[in-house]
Amino acid sequence: MWMRMIIGSMAGSCMASFVCCMAPRAVTHDRTVHSHCPHCQKRIRRYDLIPIFGYLLQKGRCRYCHHPIPPLSFSMEILFGILGGCRILAYGRRGIVDLCLLSILLYAALYDRLTYEIPDYLHGFGVCLFMISGKTPQNGFVLALAVSLLAYLYGRCCKTIGLGGGDCKLLLWMGLFFTLSQMCVVLLIACCMGMVYCGLQRCPKIAFAPFLLFGVSVLLFLQV
Repeated sequence: MWMRMIIGSMAGSCMASFVCCMAPRAVTHDRTVHSHCPHCQKRIRRYDLIPIFGYLLQKGRCRYCHHPIPPLSFSMEILFGILGGCRILAYGRRGIVDLCLLSILLYAALYDRLTYEIPDYLHGFGVCLFMISGKTPQNGFVLALAVSLLAYLYGRCCKTIGLGGGDCKLLLWMGLFFTLSQMCVVLLIACCMGMVYCGLQRCPKIAFAPFLLFGVSVLLFLQV
């Protein structure tokens, strides 16, 4: 039992670390093979790449230029480590699917945060994950479809963008994984957090994918 939890935690932390590294690279089209500091371009040592511990060993700063390392990757490694251990311990193979789903959502959240766009290939990954997971389509897809149609009509009537096309596509394939009530919980959390963020930051538009990731993470925590 404990071995399964440890393996799940390690897998979750490693997946989060990998995604947090690759998503910004995809935005900037960085094809460098080795991990490097984006500030001084120095190659990062292997033991500094160990999830969670690498950040602690470096005290949150680059070993060479001492530039602060954003804590986002560190926090995601902890979150995915906890979720990975709990989900795989409780659900086994289904927990692995949950980790893969969270990884795709994390990639979408980071990409959306940097560009206000979600690449189409991520939606393909989401659909492929559903097909190989062996799950049956859930009725959360109905709610996702209704929200997407409302967003489209709102955009046509008001000549503005309420919910982006990438967000709608994300919701549609997410609806295949979750029931109607689960999707309601995810959307409620995401919308509430989004409104709070808008109120605090006073920004004209926001990246919605990070809030969907937060909603799904909370939902999975509540299910453990």
